[in-house]
Amino acid sequence: MPRNPGLVGRTPLAFTRATREALDHLPIRHDDHAGFIAGLQKLLDPVERARNCVAHHRTIPKRTLDDYPQAREDLHRAIQEFWDKVKQDPMA
Repeated sequence: MPRNPGLVGRTPLAFTRATREALDHLPIRHDDHAGFIAGLQKLLDPVERARNCVAHHRTIPKRTLDDYPQAREDLHRAIQEFWDKVKQDPMA
């Protein structure tokens, strides 16, 4: 697997077009990576519910609004933990 140190040092939330293009060309070859991506769906559900309301000009239900801050923290933590793991062992 080719190493791409340019991706490893990037901040997970500083997602630029160049980062997106670089990631689009990298196949998922490791179970840990596939598991991370699969786990994002659960973490993104509360964010998606809020986004959907905004996109369709609807009021966000109280429960969705209450769930959002924790979902955001969980998502940031999961991304940071994944990036930290990749930094420690880029080939993992």
